[in-house]
Amino acid sequence: MKQMISIAGLMVLMATGAAAATPQQVANGFVEGVGVCLEASLLGVKVSALPPAYSKLIRKGDEAGRFLVSATNPDGPIWDVKSAAGQVIISEAADGDCEVVTYGAPVESTFKSALNVIQKRDSRFIDAGDKPDSYTPIRYGLVAEAEDSKIHIVLQGAEPGTAPQRRFRFSTLSARILRTQP
Repeated sequence: MKQMISIAGLMVLMATGAAAATPQQVANGFVEGVGVCLEASLLGVKVSALPPAYSKLIRKGDEAGRFLVSATNPDGPIWDVKSAAGQVIISEAADGDCEVVTYGAPVESTFKSALNVIQKRDSRFIDAGDKPDSYTPIRYGLVAEAEDSKIHIVLQGAEPGTAPQRRFRFSTLSARILRTQP
């Protein structure tokens, strides 16, 4: 049922023209979204309170895109990354819990670019030892100790057809950045 809802949601986005971005534009938007969530986490603020250098990259999300994050954020704020609007969604389900979700970009190269941005922004991030599973075979986990918190980053995704239970025609990518108390 959830898969049918996702396919229906994609069809709505495609019909409205929101899915017109190229795979490279989606990849770039995903990396920008990771940068936005990372900055909010490092500053300890909500995405809506980010300085202009980051807030200019996003806009209030279109509710048509909520299907991408409905399981984790059924009614909280969502944003579109402007460079891939409608295909890259930022979701903030709770304070300190920011997620970037998309589909259609090449997973491994997009994640490598995101990891590069993360390391350039803050070199304290180290490998958290996360392991891929059969449903999301591409997975990276990072963790960093901040003054009063710990920041966990999990990038996970899969290309189409990489596991028997994955019937989705597009790659799927997500980044979750979670700030917790030590």
